Amino acid sequence: MKLPAKIHYAVVIMTDIAIQGQDDRVSADEIARRQGISFQFVASILNALKRAGLLDSARGGTSGGYALTKKPAEISVKEIVCAVGESVDISPSADLEKACLCDKTVREFWKEAEDCINKIMATTTLKDMCGRCLDRST
Repeated sequence: MKLPAKIHYAVVIMTDIAIQGQDDRVSADEIARRQGISFQFVASILNALKRAGLLDSARGGTSGGYALTKKPAEISVKEIVCAVGESVDISPSADLEKACLCDKTVREFWKEAEDCINKIMATTTLKDMCGRCLDRST
């Protein structure tokens, strides 16, 4: 099981914008350079986040770049994940009706784990992620 890179970097990018863009917009170039991510990958994620309504953008000069459309406390990690068209799926997809007892039990466990992950993502905000990031920088 691996978390898709698109999910990870969408949360990284949104956290970067929330921290760096408190007073100004943040450019895709700045994000790519600061986070060590390719510009093309950053741009594709930014476009998905913008289409989902989590970011707005402006072109031109020093005032160009991306900004959050809501306060960090109003954006959940789950919203970010959904915005990039991904989901965290760790439970196997198969017909439980045909599974044996042990298989059903293990599949139910993975489903419970997935539900816990989704609950954490739904209740963790971008503000929480910024706080965690800033705590580590001191």
